[in-house]
Formats: sequence, C-alpha cells, structure tokens
Amino acid sequence: MRYGLELDYRFRPGEFVSPWVGVGIGYQFATAQLVSDDGERLAGSRQRRGFDLGHTNAGLDLRLNRTLSVGPYVSTSLGRYRKTDSVDIPGDSRRFHVWIQPGVRMQLHF
Repeated sequence: MRYGLELDYRFRPGEFVSPWVGVGIGYQFATAQLVSDDGERLAGSRQRRGFDLGHTNAGLDLRLNRTLSVGPYVSTSLGRYRKTDSVDIPGDSRRFHVWIQPGVRMQLHF
C-alpha cells in the first residue's frame, strides 16, 4: 500500500482516447506472510515501511461515457524501507527496491 502526492498530465482530456503520465512521492507499507522451506504457512507476518522515493506512471484512458473511463496503466516505483514491524532497520542494511505494477484502472468523472 502506498500513499502520497502525485501529479498527472493528460494529453487529450475529454477525448475518447486520453493518454496520461504522472510522477509522485510518498510512503509505503508491505506485509509478508512467513512460510517454511516446505511451503507451510507459519504463524505471523512481517510488515516493512518506508519512503517511496519516486514513482512514475503512464496509461491510456478510454472514455466510455460522460462519467466513466477505463484503461491500462503501468507504474514503477523506487523505495527504501526504514522499519520492519516497529524496529528501525540499521542504515547499512537498508536496501533500495523497485516495484513495477501493470493494471487496469477505472475513473468516475463528476
């Protein structure tokens, strides 16, 4: 999960086909379930949190009517976790990570 600020630019707003791009920053959370070597779920999970140092998005909105558009997008994000559960990760153990997320989004226009 991620929250933060984002700026989007639409190349052809209001048209049937509207490409767009976006950039942003934020804070992110990730939770992992603990699993043994043989694939058995163990009790408990780990949560990591830290800064989303920057993300970029691009997509294509297809306007179906005055109030609804849908379309594909891809998002990439560079982050660095600072905490595991409630314990700080030492500075020399913090690693950068990249997320790549394809998807389909739906927007309601009012």
